[in-house]
Amino acid sequence: MLKKPRMVIAITQEGNEIQTPTEEVTKRLATLKMRVERIQDEASIENASLVTQSQAQTRISYDRTWSKRRENVDAGWDINRNTYLSAFIKHKALSEREVCCNCHISIPYLAVRCNTCHANLCPECDWAFHFKRPFHYRELFGESSSRPLLPSECVHSNGHVVEKAVPVPLHIPPDCADCAEKCTVQLVSGSTCIAIVTKDGH
Repeated sequence: MLKKPRMVIAITQEGNEIQTPTEEVTKRLATLKMRVERIQDEASIENASLVTQSQAQTRISYDRTWSKRRENVDAGWDINRNTYLSAFIKHKALSEREVCCNCHISIPYLAVRCNTCHANLCPECDWAFHFKRPFHYRELFGESSSRPLLPSECVHSNGHVVEKAVPVPLHIPPDCADCAEKCTVQLVSGSTCIAIVTKDGH
């Protein structure tokens, strides 16, 4: 911070000290102070403008970089799309040596895959096992295609899908409450249909 001097001391050629008035020096200092403040203001405005331009250029550069990266990703995906699709189909498809997990017969071209119990079954074993387990998520795999199966759908050995009545799974008592005979109670589906949503959303 600039302070106003009280006096200025001048030295003559003979070495004598002479006190001179400070009004002119004060004016010069005031003028100098104004110039410094003006330069500082101009520098602040210029710096702010440079920062704004730099931020805009950085944002444009980032946008171009992001767009370029997205283009590279999409191009890489397009090049390898068929490779990934082929690998996915091979992973899902039945193998030539596929056998039923229950009866162990060969099922290379027609099988029901249960994604709940992780088993590949022939159509007969699938219906016998999943008739009482309608909440399992099953898929029918043919020679060249696959499709999900509804709980009420079963598959014939010829590959045709038919709909059958499936009862809601209930606990069956081992004997009759009236006659006390064992193995006489059976679960039979009714005429009314209901919709049940499992925890998996099926």
